Amino acid sequence: MEVILLTDVSHVGRLGELKRVAPGFARNYLFPKRLAALSTPEAKRLVDRQLDKKRALLEGQRQDALSLADRLKGLEIQIPCASGDGGRLFGSVTTRQIAEHLKTRGFTLDKKIIVIDEPIRTTGTHKVTLKLHPDTHTEISVAVVPQVQQ
Repeated sequence: MEVILLTDVSHVGRLGELKRVAPGFARNYLFPKRLAALSTPEAKRLVDRQLDKKRALLEGQRQDALSLADRLKGLEIQIPCASGDGGRLFGSVTTRQIAEHLKTRGFTLDKKIIVIDEPIRTTGTHKVTLKLHPDTHTEISVAVVPQVQQ
């Protein structure tokens, strides 16, 4: 039986693809959960409209990510941390700390998009990558400075 997928279905295919599946799989799983429809010209038009909306949404997200990357490019944040002899930190700088410092600078970002190649365990300047979109990345500088004891 030939069906057109209405959403992405793992191990079957992606939205808009025509797939040949077993009739029982289509009747008992795909159709009741509205994951697929019988391949008809009307269903193809419906999926084409969905794909156009999805493409427009993704392009809008990509443009937003590019503008955010331009604003973040070359940004340097300072994070004070307790350190011992030789600039070695008592612990490490986390993505959560970086996200909190970015928030104080006016950038509300999820900590999941912050990528630290190696754990930051020393004072100094370190490069951190921000994955804003699947094809948009930017780097910021994180300056880890010794915390002043009071």
